[in-house]
Amino acid sequence: MRGKVFVHPPRKLISPLHDLRLVLAILFTGLFSTALPLSALQVTGYSAAQNDRYSSGFPTAPVLNGDPFYLGKDYDWSGTAWSTQTHAAGSYKGFAMLSPRHFLTAQHYEYSNNNEATTGVRVLGRDGLVYSANFAAPVSNLGFGLLLTNYDITNYDLAVGTLTQVPTVPANVYRTPLLDLNASSSSNSLGSYTSLALIACGRSSTTNGSPRVGAVTPELVTTFNSDLKQAGIRTLRDAAQLEAGDSGSPAYHGWTNPNGGKELALLGLNSAADATYSYMSFLPTAGAINAANAVMVPDGYALRVVGNPAYTWAGGSGSNANLRDNISRTGNWSPAPFVFPPSDVFVLLNAASTSYRSPEVDANSNFRGVYFRSTVASGDGFNFTGTGTLTIGRGGITNYDNDPQAFTAPLALGDHQYWDAGPGGLNLANLNTNGKLLEIQTGGTTTISGNISGNGSLALDSGLLVLSGDSSFTGTTWVHGSTLRVTGSVSASSAIKLAGSAILEGHGTSASAQGSGTVSPGPAARILTMPSVDPASGLDFAFEFGAASAPAFGSASASTNDVMRLSGVTPFSAPLGPTNKVSVYLDVPSFAAGQVFQGGFFTDQPADFSTSVQNAAFEIFLADPAGAVEFGGKSYSAYAGPLVISVSTATASAGFSGGTVNGRVLQLEVLPDPASYAGWAQGSFPEGTPLADREPDADPNHDGVSNFLAWALRLDPINTPPEKLPKATFDVLANELVFQFRRNKSASGLIYEVYSSTDLSTWTLLATTPSIVNADPDGDGSAELVEIRIPAQPGESRIFARLRTVIP
Repeated sequence: MRGKVFVHPPRKLISPLHDLRLVLAILFTGLFSTALPLSALQVTGYSAAQNDRYSSGFPTAPVLNGDPFYLGKDYDWSGTAWSTQTHAAGSYKGFAMLSPRHFLTAQHYEYSNNNEATTGVRVLGRDGLVYSANFAAPVSNLGFGLLLTNYDITNYDLAVGTLTQVPTVPANVYRTPLLDLNASSSSNSLGSYTSLALIACGRSSTTNGSPRVGAVTPELVTTFNSDLKQAGIRTLRDAAQLEAGDSGSPAYHGWTNPNGGKELALLGLNSAADATYSYMSFLPTAGAINAANAVMVPDGYALRVVGNPAYTWAGGSGSNANLRDNISRTGNWSPAPFVFPPSDVFVLLNAASTSYRSPEVDANSNFRGVYFRSTVASGDGFNFTGTGTLTIGRGGITNYDNDPQAFTAPLALGDHQYWDAGPGGLNLANLNTNGKLLEIQTGGTTTISGNISGNGSLALDSGLLVLSGDSSFTGTTWVHGSTLRVTGSVSASSAIKLAGSAILEGHGTSASAQGSGTVSPGPAARILTMPSVDPASGLDFAFEFGAASAPAFGSASASTNDVMRLSGVTPFSAPLGPTNKVSVYLDVPSFAAGQVFQGGFFTDQPADFSTSVQNAAFEIFLADPAGAVEFGGKSYSAYAGPLVISVSTATASAGFSGGTVNGRVLQLEVLPDPASYAGWAQGSFPEGTPLADREPDADPNHDGVSNFLAWALRLDPINTPPEKLPKATFDVLANELVFQFRRNKSASGLIYEVYSSTDLSTWTLLATTPSIVNADPDGDGSAELVEIRIPAQPGESRIFARLRTVIP
């Protein structure tokens, strides 16, 4: 029955004249030319509780609608964003997030002169925080969708925008999937979407009112004007009517995924309306999917595509035991294909419904998408075996189960795709990228133990991805978040691009690293090899040193200290600066002056690379069971002194497992306390001064001033100016001996004692506190000039003064 929205349990319907406005930015001429009133969309039984996405706080601090009758209560809305400014009609237009960086939008916004363009997007994340980001203009037109005319510009209306930054935690934004009901990956089955229940998103009737949602059913899904690119959804204007200001917001289907969960699956966006129909541009066509991926893939993201499984694995069919696990046998699937085995379809594997959990790829096969349903039991994961190659299409692989799913049979990518490896993760052998991008989200650990081949690319969103095989793929490796561990080789990859929260670790060989993430060979005392690093975007580094020694260069997986071996001719494409943090975790409770730690950076070139690292922001941590900083499962505390650690490089003959390399290694030397004699002596003698001449009692220039006294008076021990030595004068008018001397203001624990005598035999310690004559005689704040006045007693013909400096 049209015109009514039924809710369950039954509830009294509110007046049907209340409005829900869906986003349509303009009144159109051309294809849709009828002028429309601004009376807004009519939703039978509209109420704020049932149709508003937020109960309060929109647009900067929205609170999700928690009413039990809310139409969208079963769904994750963290992937439905809105603009940072209002449309000319006084409300906010909406967007569907295709990835943490990309969103679907209406192209005609790009050419509006009515303040409809926007420079930013907001979205309420799963953590309850509002993420805001700017996006780069112009948006990318896909060349698909309804063909609209606006201000003398004619264009297809589907477009993808790209954010200039991603949310701090990308997983807090729902990855909106596209619903694929097409008969094949290359065909368009528009009729499959007709009469499919939709959730239409729209704007409020007030400037800061909550966006709204309403139920609507397509009257027709077809192509318009005999243009195969103009696929669209047509709905009657009785239950949902698009109005001015309502274009761009997404149209969803409330999809039940193969694990029984509720998800919002994308079909398109609102574009236009006339007196009879509302029109939505349709995204799930082969051409539009390819066009969207063409925008997203260069940034390391692929469109998430979902569909309904056509077949479920049963296994064990027939009397021939040798065929019971063959995926090519039609009887091993339910319902059994009429003639051919499943091809280019979504399939489901449910361990709870079969005991045959080793499907054999007995011949080259093709699945558009693969789902693994969650079970209560543990240890019941599947393993695709065999020598045939299994090609995975644009639907990718989704693992809902807590157990890992394995593919010891070789895999190939049939299209760009997104995988959700779930909490259980995936274990793969060999994978041929076929020039496509594979983007992976894994809740647990996913491992690829063999060769990743082809000229495609790889991207990691979350979780731990371990690459333990020697791969030959030549595309880019993106790490958008979490940790990529390389224990094999990905050296053929064109580059490793690390986002801000991403970590590259391991003891293998990788391509050159760049970006704003962190490279950390450990934390397990490892040696990670790559040609070079590009620190320009703020790349950080973290190393763990287990001992005050050199690394064990011959053990890449268990070195004494972490090493990042840079094997290229130009190991640093630019010098590190203050935006490059180098964190060194010393797994020792304390250290002492004179200790030397080597590790961190190692270059195969013998040239001193000190100038490439000396301006980085170094942080030193010491092992501390009560420390607030965790690294590699251990607790650390930041070290703030008093000992100073100098950063330099040293020549090293590194006996790597592949041969000896005469290069250079980063060296951290623990210097004495700068307030101590040893700390002063560290920088006060020329290079090459014999150790004997550096001793406290030594007098290397034979001027009668010991090194210890030179330290106490803050003097040059080699070139001691006589005028800076202690001196005594007699104030005749005051009848006092005036004794002046310098004090080293930074000397720690040093005591200055002044004695007086009349016979040079008996000396009396004076209790008088010296007064400051000059607080900074050298102009550098290092010393002060003080004096003590010693009164002459009646009958005394002479007074002597003596300075003694001691450390108790």
